[in-house]
Amino acid sequence: MDRTVPRTGSEEIELYIRTYYSLLRSTIDVQIRTLEEVHANMGSSLHLDAKSPHPDISAFIYATLRLPSCIADVERIILGQSQEVFIKRGVGDVETWQPVVAKARRRRSFTDGDGTLACYVASRSDIDDIIPTLTAFQIEWNKLNFLLQGDQVKTYLENPIEGDEGLAVLARGIGMEIEGIRNLYHVWEDAFWPMIRAIAAHRKRFRVRLLAGSLMDYRRATQMWWQHIEQAMPFLLHRPVYFISSNNHSLVNLVSSYALRQEEQLLNFLQHPENSNLLAEWREIESQQVPSSRENFLYYLLKKVLATSRGKTIHHERAEAEKDCGVLRVASERGFDVEAQVIELSRIQPDGVDPRLQCPGIEDLANSIKEKGLLNPITVRRNNDGTYSLIAGQRRFLACKSLGLDIIPAIIRDITDDTDATIISLIENVHRADMNPIDKARAYQMIYEKYNDYNKVAKETGVSISTV
Repeated sequence: MDRTVPRTGSEEIELYIRTYYSLLRSTIDVQIRTLEEVHANMGSSLHLDAKSPHPDISAFIYATLRLPSCIADVERIILGQSQEVFIKRGVGDVETWQPVVAKARRRRSFTDGDGTLACYVASRSDIDDIIPTLTAFQIEWNKLNFLLQGDQVKTYLENPIEGDEGLAVLARGIGMEIEGIRNLYHVWEDAFWPMIRAIAAHRKRFRVRLLAGSLMDYRRATQMWWQHIEQAMPFLLHRPVYFISSNNHSLVNLVSSYALRQEEQLLNFLQHPENSNLLAEWREIESQQVPSSRENFLYYLLKKVLATSRGKTIHHERAEAEKDCGVLRVASERGFDVEAQVIELSRIQPDGVDPRLQCPGIEDLANSIKEKGLLNPITVRRNNDGTYSLIAGQRRFLACKSLGLDIIPAIIRDITDDTDATIISLIENVHRADMNPIDKARAYQMIYEKYNDYNKVAKETGVSISTV
């Protein structure tokens, strides 16, 4: 396994990371309490009040959302790359355990129901996420545990008052602001009082063990993930595939624009009393009181709706709408909890993508090409692997793609320097009628930086020196 300590710009952060990487090399469990001091000294922006005796509710909520709900009963966490690694190391077949999920973190995890949590790790970044999260959770849990030790508080927890009045009583009893208690209630909802009683009952003493798999184990786990995708979509074996690392909704949102087409249905969701804050935010966006994007808000709102019982019917509708524009989802079944979205570029509907990505006038250009053919070839260069990269003619290329054309005229330029390719693209762009003066001026400036000669710029672009 690659255990090289990542480099950072902070000595405190480097010390923290170096400490837990060093401890995780051990073949025995690591006590999280041994990391608390260096964690607090790191001064993380996500845990600003780690050193304070007062609970940092924001940090606690952040950690809570990234851990499974069973974390209240967990004492030991075991990290490994694959089912095979857990079996080889004597832990057993963790996939026969109870699967558990976190609200805000996709990571395949299982609990044995007896205090042990097994988590799959896909890379070093997973470790750099899990360890600080567990440490922050334990620090804040134990702060609350200390505040909940009063006899009157313990008696109250046996039969608390429901509603906001009960939260206010608890806040006064432990010397906290009511807002922090309310925020915890919104996160835990019906599990709030059982969670508070669990915190009062015992201090957290997490133990963590990293199963020391090799780099080959990471590769094998990745290969299993990919094989499942191949089995679901065998046509991928015979076509070029471009990999994009993203979350499981952002790119699909831009390509399908499903949320934008369901605006009225999604906005009805805001009329429910529990969504008053979201409704207020939407009104601010509509009145342009805030610089937020209405498209991004609708994408976020779709995610919220899908997480509710009201969103069950939308799941099927969205899947069908995505299929129509070439988007197919493949859920992971083993190892990493990483869903894949396979997007067939040839099936993307240009008029269906996010308006911010659309090329104005592309339909008119496509109609012209359909009627008269492509009069002005695109410009490409040949790559070392036999493929071609587009240098100039993106709008023409997209218009031809929208028509389903497989072969179009192209001029192949013998260019190996990326700068030369950029200059050719800029030279073509300055002649676009829809290019605004500022962008055109920037293009001239970039061409000038290549030649350092205004006469050369004028000659290459075909305009006068005074224009340049």
